[in-house]
Amino acid sequence: SSAGKLNWSLEGISHNQIGAQTGRITIANDVILLPLSTGVLTAVDRFTGVKKWDYAFNLSRSGYSQNAFGAFNGEPKVYQNKIYFGSLNGQFNAFTIGGDVIWQVPIGLRGSPLVISDSLFFVSDTEDLTRLSRRDGSLIWSKKLGKGTNLTKHFSPILIGSKIWVANSSGMLISFDPLTGNLIDKIESSSGFSGSPIYFSEKIILHTTQGNLLAFR
Repeated sequence: SSAGKLNWSLEGISHNQIGAQTGRITIANDVILLPLSTGVLTAVDRFTGVKKWDYAFNLSRSGYSQNAFGAFNGEPKVYQNKIYFGSLNGQFNAFTIGGDVIWQVPIGLRGSPLVISDSLFFVSDTEDLTRLSRRDGSLIWSKKLGKGTNLTKHFSPILIGSKIWVANSSGMLISFDPLTGNLIDKIESSSGFSGSPIYFSEKIILHTTQGNLLAFR
């Protein structure tokens, strides 16, 4: 509460030996969505902490290994009473607020999805910028962001103006046409980026791995 009193608590799953990454908490109406490192998305009542439902992301893309522990590293996106989320292992789902699966596709998710009108844009587990139909999950287009053999990490896409922008840990900032997926801009920095860009005061701002802020007009 606002007075610092504990209203409720929910015990998670401990990891005694390996620190596993997990997704970020999101509120959807009267439930809180908890992406657990074990690959389970759990919804609890935001006022009482009582579990409402959970869903195990148990599909995996065969022949593709991850270099991180944990199933999620982004947050679910809630839009028009629908939940959109995926695992690093090769599964992307749409849910109702009540936890019913609307559709499911065998494509993994890195970071968080971006919703624009009737489409979903996200970086896949195979480092592709992907656009899906929000209605049925059908693939509209997919563009390779980098070589599959390197360790470059691409961060969640954002919309600035009429372009989809993606930054990566090697210091590349690139933009795409949302309609076609065609490459528009390609900006290189000598420093790697540590997260997605933000847009403020007509500038694209990024934080580098060396602790500096870079701004582009």
